[in-house]
Amino acid sequence: ADAVVMRDRGFGFVTFESREGGEAALQETPQTIDGQTVDVKEANSKGGPGGGRSDRGGGARGGGAPDDSGITTDKIFVGGLPQDCSDDKIRRYFETYGTIVDAVVMQDRETGRS
Repeated sequence: ADAVVMRDRGFGFVTFESREGGEAALQETPQTIDGQTVDVKEANSKGGPGGGRSDRGGGARGGGAPDDSGITTDKIFVGGLPQDCSDDKIRRYFETYGTIVDAVVMQDRETGRS
């Protein structure tokens, strides 16, 4: 049933200039964009836990050594986005946590929706 639900919801990636921006965004829960609660997680590098696809968003740099929080990246995954969500919308939403290097909403090739 989850697979069917997820088909109607978009996802994207936000890359911050520093790890602190990503950490700040991950600390704040719940996150809501356009009245819809979204799922914010640390983006996994390709081949990492869950086999992530975070390299598709571009701008991937990764972090450095982990700090006390265990966060090792400046890139976050954002799931459950509204279908009409744009790159600019997630950029504007998450820039309150730090300077953003890249923000991308993955688009369905057939429908053009997020």
